[in-house]
Amino acid sequence: MQYNFVSFLIQILSLSYFLFSAVNKVNAEQPSRDAEINQITNVNDFSDVKPTDWAYSALQNLIQLYGYPQDYQDGTFRGNKVMTRYEFAAALNHFFTAISDSKRLQITQENLEIIRKLQIDFALELEAIKSRLDKLDSDIETIEKKQFSTTTKLSGQVIFATTAAFGNHKAIPTGNVNNNSEEIEDNVTLSNRVRLFLNTSFTGKDLLRVRLLAGNIQNLRSSTGTNMARLSFDRNTNNQVRIDQLFYQFPLGDNARITVMPVGTLFTVADPINPLLGSDGKSSPFLFGVRSPIYREEIGGTGFGISYDINSKFNFSAVYLAEDAESPNSGSGLFNGAYSALGQLTWKPTKQGKIALAYSRSFNGIDINAGGQNTNAPFGDESQSITADSYGIVTNWRINPKFSIGGWAGWVRAQAEDISDEPRAEILYYAVTLAFPDLAKKGDIVGLALGQPPRLINNEFPGIDEPNPAFNIEAFYRFPASNNISITPGLLVIFNPEHNNDNDTIYVGTIRSTFSF
Repeated sequence: MQYNFVSFLIQILSLSYFLFSAVNKVNAEQPSRDAEINQITNVNDFSDVKPTDWAYSALQNLIQLYGYPQDYQDGTFRGNKVMTRYEFAAALNHFFTAISDSKRLQITQENLEIIRKLQIDFALELEAIKSRLDKLDSDIETIEKKQFSTTTKLSGQVIFATTAAFGNHKAIPTGNVNNNSEEIEDNVTLSNRVRLFLNTSFTGKDLLRVRLLAGNIQNLRSSTGTNMARLSFDRNTNNQVRIDQLFYQFPLGDNARITVMPVGTLFTVADPINPLLGSDGKSSPFLFGVRSPIYREEIGGTGFGISYDINSKFNFSAVYLAEDAESPNSGSGLFNGAYSALGQLTWKPTKQGKIALAYSRSFNGIDINAGGQNTNAPFGDESQSITADSYGIVTNWRINPKFSIGGWAGWVRAQAEDISDEPRAEILYYAVTLAFPDLAKKGDIVGLALGQPPRLINNEFPGIDEPNPAFNIEAFYRFPASNNISITPGLLVIFNPEHNNDNDTIYVGTIRSTFSF
């Protein structure tokens, strides 16, 4: 009697995990490998069962008589695992079904008496398990009918922003023949932006992303006279849906990751190293504080990139984008038209800090966005072929859980290739960022960014310069209203906008509400 009872206990233990592997499929996105079991035909196939074990003979007898129990995928039995009464009841229920369905099982009268006693003792638990299984069947059927896709996940983000610019007069570049008598348009606006993300994985390690966008958030240059006042999330498609991001990433070996981008940006591949202020939907509401200008936020296009982990502390990334890669016309295409390329070496000396050296090469445009108008057109309308070499350093350090400091600095040398003496221009920028996460409430963040937007410091082309450095101060507070909603008031102050001290100080205030799902 004792031997048979032990045999059934061991059998029930193995069956319980078989049953609950199915239950776990409902409660997790993927079935746990730990729960996968296989049929076993010989007790010696268990890697962790030895002839000296006290239950060895019982296991051997069960396998010979009933073809039970099963092993885990790694070939172990795990006889010391603890089971609950519900697990025990579930195993009994499974075993009773096996008895009724299988004519080959030779059950003795003595064993049947043990089974009847166990069935009576665990009647309540067995009924509870049956009800739970019925509910699981219903839940699985519902999930199968309502799931979006087995490989694709849909997420989204909706932004509503109330924004206004303040000051006296619109900014004008140095050397502009017009005076700055035009007043800033200080109307309060309400605008929106919607993004939908379709993330697909075919292997679990790759990523195909399609991002759809629609919005009506204006570039504030029209109301302030300068790109220095831009919001980080401005995008105006007149609320028409556009594909603004499309790429496929996949691993190559253990250390490399390849990205193919029909529609992408440089920072799709290269890490801009601004983790707490770098999200335009949940972090910095102003373009100045999101990321270093070396990543050329406005330059997007078609291309490819690679990110390679040299070791645990060093990463090298390289990316190339062409502005008109789809056009076969003369002067365009993937390699013959306007392009931007970047290489970056990132060093991670500790878990809390990163520092990167970056180099960018571009043709037929500077487009630094947050700088002055003269910065983006140092040769006026005289040149249609401009090459630019950019050198930058970017860093961020998490000093403690509630304080992070970072920043960047960069120098750009641009050259007009189609002017007789090929004049050059030099551009300089820098910024310091401070972040205080979880300051008053878990999930909130106070962010500060201050520094000089991109500025012409030297220009061989006469008549275009920026003699008076501008200085930006940006502050915001993100308040998590719920798990899916955050509200972010922010203020940007621009001294000497357009690097011209004849311009008045400009203020931009915004309240951004972000809904994520």
